[in-house]
Amino acid sequence: MEPDLGPGARITVVAVTGEGEVVLRRIVGAPPDLGFIEDLARLHVAAARLGIAIEYRRPCPTLAAVLELAGLDEVLVADDQSR
Repeated sequence: MEPDLGPGARITVVAVTGEGEVVLRRIVGAPPDLGFIEDLARLHVAAARLGIAIEYRRPCPTLAAVLELAGLDEVLVADDQSR
Protein backbone atom coordinates (compact mmCIF):
# COMPACT_ATOMS: atom_id res chain seq x y z
CA MET A 1 0.00 0.00 0.00
CA GLU A 2 1.33 3.40 -1.00
CA PRO A 3 1.68 6.04 1.74
CA ASP A 4 -0.60 9.07 1.61
CA LEU A 5 1.52 11.83 0.08
CA GLY A 6 -1.15 14.48 0.19
CA PRO A 7 -3.17 16.04 -2.61
CA GLY A 8 -2.01 16.27 -6.19
CA ALA A 9 -0.95 13.93 -8.93
CA ARG A 10 1.60 11.19 -8.46
CA ILE A 11 3.41 9.41 -11.29
CA THR A 12 6.84 7.85 -11.88
CA VAL A 13 8.93 8.93 -14.91
CA VAL A 14 11.23 6.23 -16.31
CA ALA A 15 13.84 6.44 -19.12
CA VAL A 16 14.11 3.19 -21.07
CA THR A 17 17.26 2.29 -23.02
CA GLY A 18 18.58 -0.86 -24.62
CA GLU A 19 20.69 -1.38 -21.51
CA GLY A 20 17.90 -1.06 -18.98
CA GLU A 21 15.67 1.40 -17.20
CA VAL A 22 16.36 4.38 -14.97
CA VAL A 23 13.79 6.04 -12.74
CA LEU A 24 14.24 9.73 -13.49
CA ARG A 25 11.77 11.20 -11.09
CA ARG A 26 8.73 10.58 -9.00
CA ILE A 27 6.37 13.51 -9.50
CA VAL A 28 4.26 14.24 -6.44
CA GLY A 29 1.79 17.03 -5.78
CA ALA A 30 1.21 18.38 -9.29
CA PRO A 31 -2.36 19.42 -10.05
CA PRO A 32 -3.97 16.47 -11.88
CA ASP A 33 -5.43 18.57 -14.68
CA LEU A 34 -5.18 18.84 -18.46
CA GLY A 35 -2.30 21.33 -18.16
CA PHE A 36 -0.23 18.72 -16.35
CA ILE A 37 -1.20 16.10 -18.96
CA GLU A 38 0.00 18.50 -21.67
CA ASP A 39 3.34 18.85 -19.85
CA LEU A 40 3.71 15.05 -19.70
CA ALA A 41 2.92 14.74 -23.42
CA ARG A 42 5.41 17.48 -24.33
CA LEU A 43 8.14 15.79 -22.26
CA HIS A 44 7.36 12.51 -24.00
CA VAL A 45 7.70 14.10 -27.47
CA ALA A 46 10.86 16.06 -26.57
CA ALA A 47 12.53 12.91 -25.23
CA ALA A 48 11.56 10.97 -28.36
CA ARG A 49 13.17 13.65 -30.53
CA LEU A 50 16.41 13.07 -28.60
CA GLY A 51 16.11 9.31 -29.03
CA ILE A 52 15.11 8.68 -25.43
CA ALA A 53 12.11 6.53 -24.58
CA ILE A 54 10.16 7.86 -21.60
CA GLU A 55 7.51 5.85 -19.80
CA TYR A 56 5.16 7.01 -17.11
CA ARG A 57 4.25 4.42 -14.51
CA ARG A 58 1.98 4.02 -11.52
CA PRO A 59 -0.21 7.12 -11.91
CA CYS A 60 -2.46 7.89 -8.96
CA PRO A 61 -6.16 7.12 -9.59
CA THR A 62 -7.08 10.78 -10.19
CA LEU A 63 -4.32 11.29 -12.74
CA ALA A 64 -5.17 7.96 -14.40
CA ALA A 65 -8.76 9.19 -14.84
CA VAL A 66 -7.61 12.48 -16.41
CA LEU A 67 -5.22 10.60 -18.73
CA GLU A 68 -8.11 8.36 -19.78
CA LEU A 69 -10.37 11.38 -20.33
CA ALA A 70 -7.70 12.92 -22.59
CA GLY A 71 -7.32 9.64 -24.48
CA LEU A 72 -3.64 9.38 -23.57
CA ASP A 73 -3.73 6.61 -20.98
CA GLU A 74 -2.65 3.91 -23.44
CA VAL A 75 -0.10 6.18 -25.14
CA LEU A 76 1.72 7.62 -22.12
CA VAL A 77 1.33 5.07 -19.33
CA ALA A 78 3.30 1.83 -19.39
CA ASP A 79 1.58 -1.37 -18.37
CA ASP A 80 3.07 -2.23 -14.94
CA GLN A 81 1.68 -5.75 -15.22
CA SER A 82 4.37 -6.62 -17.77
CA ARG A 83 7.24 -5.27 -15.64
